[in-house]
Amino acid sequence: MTYLWHVTLDTGHRRQSYRPEASQIAIDAVDLELRRALRDGVAEIRLGAEAGTIPVYRLKASNSGPVLLATILRDIGKQDVPLVTMAVAPKSRGAAEIWRALHDGRDDIPYDPDSIPPAPWCAARFEAGIEQDLRAATWLGDYERLLAWAWIEGKGKNG
Repeated sequence: MTYLWHVTLDTGHRRQSYRPEASQIAIDAVDLELRRALRDGVAEIRLGAEAGTIPVYRLKASNSGPVLLATILRDIGKQDVPLVTMAVAPKSRGAAEIWRALHDGRDDIPYDPDSIPPAPWCAARFEAGIEQDLRAATWLGDYERLLAWAWIEGKGKNG
């Protein structure tokens, strides 16, 4: 597999994300977080944290068969506030259901809930908390792609 579709539902942005764009070291680092999140329900995210600081971002993840559902959270005032919810569909199985679920309750999304991209894909939607941490938008797209590649390559499933 040479690329996946990366879709940002709120903006309408869609692009092919090629595997060589993501370093193996970065995928392996995100894979550790993914395995911890799948095992424990939530894990700290190191990407985006400044050196020498306590991580304020967390990854919440679960799967249904081949499909991954994840939410990236930010600790704001001692509460985990959702910034982004995303899904990864490595194959067509389960892709339609999760694609439509990402659209539920969101009339502002420009994508048709019945127009599902070809697998593999990852799709993200912003949550209300993103307005409290716009700086996170500078790295979230990269993190989404790394998480998608870790899942597609079967890494997070082993933990």
